[in-house]
Amino acid sequence: MKRKIMAALQKWRDKPDKQPLILYGARQAGKTYIVKEFGDKFYENVIYVNFETNQRIASFFEEDITPTRIIRYLESSFNQEIFPAKTLIVFDEI
Repeated sequence: MKRKIMAALQKWRDKPDKQPLILYGARQAGKTYIVKEFGDKFYENVIYVNFETNQRIASFFEEDITPTRIIRYLESSFNQEIFPAKTLIVFDEI
């Protein structure tokens, strides 16, 4: 099972016109674990945002959600520069 989902994530990563990816399924099934592992293996850096445990960031998304504004905010909040195709951004517990 783990290899199938990892292969699907790699296929998504390699698409030139990729859209945001949504993983859904039963609670406690390992979705977060596999996405973090995927990010560690295939990206230079990963920004992981858990909306359930980080209310400050969750409240930021109640306003203007333009991509440029979100990227700047995440860079500032996580003290990391975000690079296209090199940084994986994971939004969890939305």
